[in-house]
Amino acid sequence: MSGPTAEAPFDIAAVGLGVLGVHHLTREAEAVVSRCRRVFTVDATPGVEEYLRSLNPEVVSLLHLYEERKPRLPSYQKMAATVTAAALEDPPVCFATYGHPQVYRYPTTLLRRAAPLLGLRLEVIAGVSALDTLLIDVGYDFSRDGLQMYDATDVLLRRRPLHNDVACVLWQTTTFADLLLGNYRAE
Repeated sequence: MSGPTAEAPFDIAAVGLGVLGVHHLTREAEAVVSRCRRVFTVDATPGVEEYLRSLNPEVVSLLHLYEERKPRLPSYQKMAATVTAAALEDPPVCFATYGHPQVYRYPTTLLRRAAPLLGLRLEVIAGVSALDTLLIDVGYDFSRDGLQMYDATDVLLRRRPLHNDVACVLWQTTTFADLLLGNYRAE
């Protein structure tokens, strides 16, 4: 595909860029990025923004919306509002984010909620997530014994039961109990 087209089957595409930058970008994601009018990105991985520009010259970083030592929820709301406004004005647009677009990516949740209310079509394109790379790093196949996954703070606040005979992944351990992230006020 060369250049943006209004013939896309979506108004907004939420695209996962993977965990290792351009090495994890799928061909499907590349095709979506290249067919959109604008690409809004949230990824500080070196080389990613430049590579996205090689697919589509209209790349806008949303990283500036994060505010140091402030709750992240307002930043996520601004990101979703920016992408939604662009889709209403001149679709199709892309929200391209680090990792998987639905794993710890609240802007995608906000886009999913807003799109049908505004008559917009949203498509989510998978990316390589931290879980994918973790399973490779530790050599674990959960098909036999299963896998528990929890947010670390959620385990404490909601007293989630942990089963000692099933592997467990605790997410966001480096931000444990950090309510500045807004994880417990977002929904």
